[in-house]
Amino acid sequence: ATVSVLYWHTQGRVQTMPLQPVVLSSEVNKVLAEVFPSDDPFDDPDFDPLVFVNERFGDERALKGLQAYIEEVEGRLDATQKELRETVRGQAGGSGHAERNLEEAKGSIQQLFKKVEEIRRMAEESEAMVMEICTEISSLDNAKKNLTDSITVLKKMRDISMSLDELKTSTDQEPPDLATAAENIATCNQILEKYFAKHAALPRVKDLSEKLSREIKLCSQMAIQELKQVDVDADEVSPIVIDACGVIDACGDEVKSSAVATFVRANIDNYKRVFHPGADEARLEKMERRFAWFRRLLKSYSDNLSGHVPPSWCIPQELGVEFCLATREDIKKQLEKEGSAMNIEILVRILQKTIDFEKDLTARMQAMEDGDELYSYRGSDPVAIKAKWAKKTGHHEEAQTSKKYKYTGFITSCFENTMDEYVRHESERMNAAIKELMQDKQELMEGQQTLPTALEIFSYIKQSLKKCSAFCKDDVLVMMHKAWSNNLAYYGQELLNQVNVSTDEEFRRVCIIINSADWCVDTAVKLADEVRAKIDEGCHAEVNEDTAADQFRTVINKGVVRLIGTLNKRLSCALNEMTQAPWSSHEEVGDQSDYVTQMCQILTTSFTDLGKNLKPPLYRYLCEKFVVVFVPRYVAALYSLRKPNPTACRQLLLDLQILKAQFPKIPTIGDPERFKERELKAYLEMVRVNMGKGEAILKFLESEIPPSEGTLLADQYTELVQDASITDFVKLVEMKGVSTKDQKPLIEYLAKAKELPQFSKRDSSLQQEVTDNRADALRKWVGGGVSKLKDRLKE
Repeated sequence: ATVSVLYWHTQGRVQTMPLQPVVLSSEVNKVLAEVFPSDDPFDDPDFDPLVFVNERFGDERALKGLQAYIEEVEGRLDATQKELRETVRGQAGGSGHAERNLEEAKGSIQQLFKKVEEIRRMAEESEAMVMEICTEISSLDNAKKNLTDSITVLKKMRDISMSLDELKTSTDQEPPDLATAAENIATCNQILEKYFAKHAALPRVKDLSEKLSREIKLCSQMAIQELKQVDVDADEVSPIVIDACGVIDACGDEVKSSAVATFVRANIDNYKRVFHPGADEARLEKMERRFAWFRRLLKSYSDNLSGHVPPSWCIPQELGVEFCLATREDIKKQLEKEGSAMNIEILVRILQKTIDFEKDLTARMQAMEDGDELYSYRGSDPVAIKAKWAKKTGHHEEAQTSKKYKYTGFITSCFENTMDEYVRHESERMNAAIKELMQDKQELMEGQQTLPTALEIFSYIKQSLKKCSAFCKDDVLVMMHKAWSNNLAYYGQELLNQVNVSTDEEFRRVCIIINSADWCVDTAVKLADEVRAKIDEGCHAEVNEDTAADQFRTVINKGVVRLIGTLNKRLSCALNEMTQAPWSSHEEVGDQSDYVTQMCQILTTSFTDLGKNLKPPLYRYLCEKFVVVFVPRYVAALYSLRKPNPTACRQLLLDLQILKAQFPKIPTIGDPERFKERELKAYLEMVRVNMGKGEAILKFLESEIPPSEGTLLADQYTELVQDASITDFVKLVEMKGVSTKDQKPLIEYLAKAKELPQFSKRDSSLQQEVTDNRADALRKWVGGGVSKLKDRLKE
């Protein structure tokens, strides 16, 4: 593209000079910027002459330096052209020299290539020579190895032959030298295993193996016989036992297992002879003597034989296994023989003793395995023999750990079939304990909020759970929980029978019973959770706390109903005074009425006692129920007033406001910090709604709209009363003195225009209550006999 550079002359004329710029690629510009970094604007690839001139000479004042700048640029241009000419001359003069250098370099490369080819040829010849030498060395190496192996095999054949000869000599002499025999057996076994395992089919090797097997069999028989004759209770044990153990261990695991089984069986046979069926020592009630016998056996073994028999044989552990198995079979037969005639007290005692023994035995053997109870073994331990051989051959083996022994459930498993009797026994004991506790009616202490009987019953259950969880399986624990739940339900029924209020003391006792029932609900749920934590997840559904919890909730509800009934009785006199007062002749509005003062005193006294004796959640629950029960009763009493005049209505409104102000104070009587404001939100709403119905009734009765304006009177009723009905309207207008004749058009207006129901919700609930009472009476009549029912129906 062609750009025009503008020059400002002093005369003010503009002259353009066309230029053709050199455009380079962005990659070239980037490399040039890295190699020749420059801040000169003429070196910028995006240089725009027009922009440059306008920026530098933007006005006439800047043109004063134009001539000087032109001279400076021309000087730089001349210098650049001079440098370019010199460079071109130098390049032209050096081109011939560069061609000569290039030819020389080509000649040198050809000579170098020839030398490389010569070196490669010589390297190939050297490699072939080295390969030939290595092949000859490998052949010599194999020959040396084969010769060394042959010499070693011949030497080992000689060693094993000599060891077999020594082994035969040591067993043929009297008495046999078992210590030497153990070392020779170990030596022969290791030589055969290490050097001749791959050549077992060779005749010579096969002959040596058969000869060794015969000698091992003979030696093992002699060693086992020596071990079988050992008396654990003997004060001194023959030293030959140590060598016999060494022989047995050197003969291998199969021989060792046979020897251990023989020794254990011999001692357990002694146990069976002492505690044979029918013996006095073998009776169930003398179970502890079996455990004492075994503890003496372990002590004798530890004192007399622990230093002669290798600990790796686990003789005490195996004795424990066989003892538990033999004892389980004996106990199982006795339990099957006695059946349901078994004394549960004895059964529980021996079961607990057995559990303790299994735990003790497991802990003792675990300590022995962990090294807390070490044996001082002094014999020809095959481990020591192997260590000696390893020292000679330079081969070391890691020690093997013994297996773990646990005895929990070995003996107690035979008691599983008797668990039904155990559960029944525990249930009967708990039921008897509850009956005994309920007969002892303890006096209530000051500040007491829970019955001692509840605490004692759950303490009993906790001890029973702790005891049975040690030996009971999942199904038994589920059965035990059902038994506990049934007994707790029985306890709840006993509490239910005590929910009666006739005195102040019984009033307080009912509060404590409600608290106790609530505590029992929470504790019954925790008990079920604790039982679930001890059993498998698959059995969790069988653990259900509803039986007991529902019974205790019934106690709470009945207790609350009885307390509210007592409060209603206390307030009945004041309500009667209100309904029987001569409101039709009331002349002036004064202070609160006497019946209101009486009500406030009863409420304050009663709820102060309730707040002291009930837990806060239960106390709030009772307050809410009381509002739901008493305030509708108070509102219903307003319909029984004897034609109150407007002045009387204003007095009743004043009384109602005083009562309405009293109800919000009830939850916090005696303790202003008992509840937070948000906790009383539902209660206060109940007070507002229920008391609002009474306010609406009194405001309607207070109005002085004449009957002639019946439509206005009906409209006022529907606006004030929310739960409006024709029945209630009729009652209220009768109280206002409206005649029956004037009522008819009002009733038609409400029925058609306002579509009011015939009965209010309050009337419907009362009718349902009457119907339910009649149904209950009818059922009672049926229970009394068909004849009485017919007579009653005729009446």
